[in-house]
Amino acid sequence: MSSSNYVIISSVICLVLLIISVAGYFIYNSSILTSTTPTTSTTVPATTPPVTQVVNSNNGTVSCSTYCGGTQKGPWNNELPVAWNGASCVSTSKSNVGCNDTPITIDPAITLISCTCTPNNKGWN
Repeated sequence: MSSSNYVIISSVICLVLLIISVAGYFIYNSSILTSTTPTTSTTVPATTPPVTQVVNSNNGTVSCSTYCGGTQKGPWNNELPVAWNGASCVSTSKSNVGCNDTPITIDPAITLISCTCTPNNKGWN
């Protein structure tokens, strides 16, 4: 059989090569289009924000890190859950006072400062 006996139809759009005889008989289909499987997506679980609690009774004579850390007996002024078994400072209510700063040394007018604490399970100070 010579190539003159066949009509070659090529479609780039569909990526299909059809070979049909001059008489119209189907001979070959090179379709690479096969059954498709549905795509699945993986959902990344949202992260749970850390547990925090604001304490309000720090009179400014100790840092918020110390205040959040409590005493050997537990949290200062019973403001944090004993079950936390220790806590760390996350932030303070004064923008010019960091967790490790003693508030009255930064601003003697500070008589109360709020501290945001998070559990660390390292034991109370």
